[in-house]
Amino acid sequence: MVVVRSPTGQRAGGGLLEDQRRVQMERRTGDVNHVVVMASPEEVRTAQMTRQTAESRASLAAQTQRRLLAYAHRARHVLSHRSVVNQLSQTRRSEMLSEIQHLKDEIQSLQAQIEVTTRSVESMERLAFHLERLTREFLPREPNDGVRVTHGRSELSAMDTQPGGEQEDS
Repeated sequence: MVVVRSPTGQRAGGGLLEDQRRVQMERRTGDVNHVVVMASPEEVRTAQMTRQTAESRASLAAQTQRRLLAYAHRARHVLSHRSVVNQLSQTRRSEMLSEIQHLKDEIQSLQAQIEVTTRSVESMERLAFHLERLTREFLPREPNDGVRVTHGRSELSAMDTQPGGEQEDS
């Protein structure tokens, strides 16, 4: 059995300490089929930076959505009161028309950004699926297939054998 801790789940110290104690006790009793794998500090930092980037993307998406709604509301308000537009001076009317054109351009730009983001999310989902499939292919098929713990070190038994099944001389 292999216990793998997520780089972002390192704060769950109680469970981690419990797993480590259990593995140490099993080593003392001679049952060494368990290995606890923790993320390195570098992996933890990388995962936390990635999480912060994802959070900032979410806040950017929320800000974009708010801007889009505000522009749509302003355009709807102006267009719904056609009589107000007719009573404006020529200068003010041209300003309003340029503002409406600016709103159209902004909405098109935001829609393009949404499409790009959607494609990016779909690509990331496909990547996650392929990585998961590759990970499953590299996992041992049987409990004792490929992983052996000796004196606190993990060694791959497949590397210890020659292609004919003969042991290498160490």
